[in-house]
Amino acid sequence: MGPPATSVSGDPLTQMNTYRSYVTVLADPGAKDEIKLKAVQELSENFEVIINSAQYPQFLDHSIKIFLKILQDGEPHFISEYNIQQVRKLILEMIHRLPTSETLRPYVKNILILMLKLMEIENEENVLVCLKIFMETHKQYRPPYNPEVDIHKFLQWVKGIYSNLPNHLPKIFEPRPPIRVKDLSEVNIDQLLLETFTLTPIHTEKKLVDGTAVIYNLIPKSY
Repeated sequence: MGPPATSVSGDPLTQMNTYRSYVTVLADPGAKDEIKLKAVQELSENFEVIINSAQYPQFLDHSIKIFLKILQDGEPHFISEYNIQQVRKLILEMIHRLPTSETLRPYVKNILILMLKLMEIENEENVLVCLKIFMETHKQYRPPYNPEVDIHKFLQWVKGIYSNLPNHLPKIFEPRPPIRVKDLSEVNIDQLLLETFTLTPIHTEKKLVDGTAVIYNLIPKSY
C-alpha cells in the first residue's frame, strides 16, 4: 500500500472514511514502518476534526481496538528515531487526547489494563504518556474493582520506581563519554539499557546528504 495522502478533502463522511483507511494501514503487517508513520501523523494532525465529527463513535470503535492491539502485540523500542517508536508514541498520545465521554466508557477497562502492562516494559518517553492516560482515565471513570486494573498494583509500581532511584542516581548524574560506533547495528541495546538512565546520544560514522553525522538517541527504560 502506498503512502497516505497529505491532505483530506471532501464531505465529512468521505473524510472519516479516509481517516479509517489510515488506521487500517497501521494494522497492516505488510505496510512499511515509514508508511505507518505517515498514516499516524495524518491521524494525529487531524485528530480534532475526527473527535468532533458526527462519525466519531464509529471511528472510535474501529480505531481503539486496533490501537490497543498494535501497542499490545508490538515490542517496545528504545531508539527515539525509529519510525516504529514514533508510531507507538503518537498512538499513545492520541489515546490520551480521546474525550473522556460516555462514548469512551466501554473501552476504559481494556485501556487501563494495557497501560499498566506497558508501564512495566516501555521506554521512559512512552511510559510518561501511559501514566497520564492511566491516572486521568481512572480518575474520570472510577471503574469498579478489577484485579487486572488494581490501583494498588499501580501504586506498588510507583513505589518501586522511587525505591530504586537511590541505586541509579550515580549513573544518572555521573558524566559519561559519548557513545561512538561505526553503525548502530554494532550496539548491544539490551546491554546499554542496563546502565542507561537518561536520554543518551549514539554517534555513528554514517553521514546525511549534507555531511552531518547521523546521531541516534537511546531512550532509557522506565525502571
